[in-house]
This record gives sequence, C-alpha cells and structure tokens, in this order.
Amino acid sequence: PVIMSGQQTSGVSVPWRKVSLVFFCCVVDVVSISLYEPFLPSFCSDRLGTANSTITYENGTDTAISQDLCVGSLASVAWIARFFSGFQFGHLSDRYGRRPILLFSLASSTLFTIAFPFAPNLAAAIILRLFSGLFNGTLTIVNAVISDVTTVENRPITFGFLWALFALSRALSGGVGSFSLSLRSVYPDNPYIFPCLLGAFIVFIGLILAAWKVKESLPKEKRRQDGRRPCSCAASL
Repeated sequence: PVIMSGQQTSGVSVPWRKVSLVFFCCVVDVVSISLYEPFLPSFCSDRLGTANSTITYENGTDTAISQDLCVGSLASVAWIARFFSGFQFGHLSDRYGRRPILLFSLASSTLFTIAFPFAPNLAAAIILRLFSGLFNGTLTIVNAVISDVTTVENRPITFGFLWALFALSRALSGGVGSFSLSLRSVYPDNPYIFPCLLGAFIVFIGLILAAWKVKESLPKEKRRQDGRRPCSCAASL
C-alpha cells in the first residue's frame, strides 16, 4: 500500500509534502507546451498562411509547402529542443541548485507562451517554439528534485505518480487549448491570443507557487562546482 509520509506502517511512504509542488510544476509546464496542438492546423493556415505558401527557387520554380509539415514541425521542435537542453539543465542544477533552474524554466515558459500567437510567419513561430524548448528544463529539474527527496524504497512509486500526471497533463492540454479557442470573441482579430494567455497564466501560477514554497533540495555541500556530475534524474534510471 501507498501511505502518507510520516505514518508508521509497513507500506511504502511517499513524501507528498516535498513532491506535490514539483508535481504541479510538471503539470502546468506540460499543459503550456502542448495546448497549441489542437489549433496548430488552423493557426498555420489563418495566421501564417501556410495553406497557400510556396518556396521559390533560383531557377524560378515554385514548390508548395505542405501544411502537414508545418504543423508537424511546430508540434515537435520544442520537444526536440528539450531533448538536447535537458542534459545541460541537469548539469546546471547540479552546480547551482534545483530551485533557481526551476524558476528560470517556468519564467521562460511563461514568456514564450505569451509570444507565440504574435509570430508573423512560420520561421518566427518555429524559432519561438525552438527557444521555448531550449530554455525550459522543468521536467529535468522535477526528476532531479524527486531523486533528491526520495529513497530507494519510495522512488519508483513517486516516479510512477509523476508520469501518470504527465499523461493526465497531455490530456488536459488538449482540452484547455480547444476550450479556450472557442472563446474567439475575446480577441476576434487573433483568436489564438487567449489560449496562449491562459496557458501562460497557468504556468505563472506555478512560477509563483514554486518561488514561494519550493525549497532547495540539493544543499551547497553536495553540489559539484565543475558541474560535471550527471544529473540525479539520469543517475536514477
């Protein structure tokens, strides 16, 4: 059985007080980066004009840009960027601590979520999505914090809850994006502003709560000044 931290029973104790806030940070982060997906096709055609876009080569020939390719690029580029930046965020958190990197990641996610609906063209939209992934290490830090505050006995169940919440967040992000887009009357000239503002607001709540309540889980005496130690989340796998 799974029990609350501090209860004296034979079950596995999950340190809820230490992990609940970083769980919430994971949820709001995934919601913010995935809420675009339900309206990316209409965003590409309405705002970026990809439905009728062409590439003109030097010999004068034109090639149509596939809208499916544009949508797929925007949907995947942030996650690809996170793959490459996650290792570096892990090393930075080993050197400077988990809390400042978590706050930086949530703040950057807030800013790039606000900026996305104002992208004037496809290139700008891809760059914004790329940067939103490169400058966001929330998932990496959440894994590292869990590794710091759990033991060998309760770490598996805690990570199980984390990835169950990750799946729930992906489901919620689609609902948030679709529902908020239905409120087109808020910004009739650009109906994609409201969903992104809502997503940014959700992440901002996570940022405020993290700044207020999340404590540093890696004491200074345990940090490596050269930053070469593998991040705890990778070491726990």
